[in-house]
Amino acid sequence: MKTKAILLDKIGHVSMQEVEIPSIRDHEVLVKIDYAGICGSQINEIYGIKGEDKYLPHLLGHEACGKVEEVGKEVTKVKIGDYVLCTWIKTNGKEDGAKKYGDYNAGAITTLQEYSVISENRIIKVECDINKLYLPMYACTIPTALGCLEEIDHFGKNILVIGTGNIGLVILSVLNHYCNLYYIESNPNKRDFIKEHFSIKPYDENVKYDYIIDTVASNTLINELINWLAFKGKYILIGNTDNHIDSTFNIMHLVVNSNTIVGRNTSQITEDTLRHYMDVELDYDDFNIKFIKFDEAIDILNDLDKCREKKYIISIQ
Repeated sequence: MKTKAILLDKIGHVSMQEVEIPSIRDHEVLVKIDYAGICGSQINEIYGIKGEDKYLPHLLGHEACGKVEEVGKEVTKVKIGDYVLCTWIKTNGKEDGAKKYGDYNAGAITTLQEYSVISENRIIKVECDINKLYLPMYACTIPTALGCLEEIDHFGKNILVIGTGNIGLVILSVLNHYCNLYYIESNPNKRDFIKEHFSIKPYDENVKYDYIIDTVASNTLINELINWLAFKGKYILIGNTDNHIDSTFNIMHLVVNSNTIVGRNTSQITEDTLRHYMDVELDYDDFNIKFIKFDEAIDILNDLDKCREKKYIISIQ
């Protein structure tokens, strides 16, 4: 059996190929993918921003939803016909690890394809009423954003959000009306989106921020913005950062002002936490999403500027 899949052929270029689906192992499931998201982490991988890629050529993707078509003999958490969220976040169950689709490498989960063999610890059965169109957001973007908010006591505070990709937008949507929100965004189209959907102020150099939530991690910004923290303020790094960052900042400023720098990622998230996040009420109109067809994804992924304009969710079937 074969499947169409998007492959990273070389740094900076993807293509669509028909590849052989591997036989499922004991702790794997075969999922027919309905919708898959293009994550910022995947964009960084495609363009070499994450550093050396030792697995080229390989399949892509780690956020999707679909129906279980086949299960390995040791899988008990789902059955054929169940609808599942496919996520790179490790959930309950075991992992059978890397595999090959013909000549192409793949990890425990890949999702930019019609059918995917996924380890059982990278799926959860969907048991809540979420529009399938938005389910891929719960595989990475939304838990990354909501996990960050566990670092803050947000009520009545001054909070600066750097970067308004969809991780930033989830944060702004949740915190809106509960604190004094500010943002920094270099992309004019994204700034226009903010103006249309939020009553939030652009950054003010004269404000001291209790929290700075950085989804971009530009070394130039970090070096400057550390100085904008209030006494006992916290600088939170999340999302997709450049592997080549080389930052220097005023250590004494951190010491004198009792400031903290903390990094957050989804490794702290359990399956129970992920299910909790799926029950959080969100306004999807606050998110800058474009739905595209499977064959439209190639042109977008091969254009870095287009990749970064919006959150793209692909209708696979």
